[in-house]
Amino acid sequence: SGLSFGAFVWQMAPMVVLLMALLLLVTWLAFASHEIHLHAETADVELHKRLLVPALALYVPFLVLTDLGHPLVAAAGLIVLYLIGARYVLARVDWGLLLVFMLMFIDLRLVAQLDVVRQALDALALNNPMHLYWAGIGVSQIISNVPAAILLAEYSHDWPMIAFAVSVGGFGTLIGS
Repeated sequence: SGLSFGAFVWQMAPMVVLLMALLLLVTWLAFASHEIHLHAETADVELHKRLLVPALALYVPFLVLTDLGHPLVAAAGLIVLYLIGARYVLARVDWGLLLVFMLMFIDLRLVAQLDVVRQALDALALNNPMHLYWAGIGVSQIISNVPAAILLAEYSHDWPMIAFAVSVGGFGTLIGS
């Protein structure tokens, strides 16, 4: 979309507030209130307190560098700092999963250019905002919301509608989210 992180968050805030209110309402209506009990065999979550402050301190510079168009510099900086101060963190990263997400972005753009996909999506008349909205919800149920956003971005530049649609499409369903 070309928006900064802050502008995107501001644009999405009404949808987030609406969906959060809906989630709280549905949760309140669907589940009886009862006390939650912890069991002794539950393992404590491992928390590395010495990493918390540096991670929080690096979050804003990472976002700023990324917004300024330097995501590789931001990522390289974090990797170097973790190599120096906490190698074990990098060893625990699921690099394969990160690769899958990167390839997903590339592959979905290629899939969006296939004739059969292009014809199917052209038939939906995605230049109509309501068609785009419902397509975003529907496609999110088939391939999940992030891939749906990537696919639909090849057919429309109405990113707020795409973002709203895939957010609704991913709301409350396992495959959508």
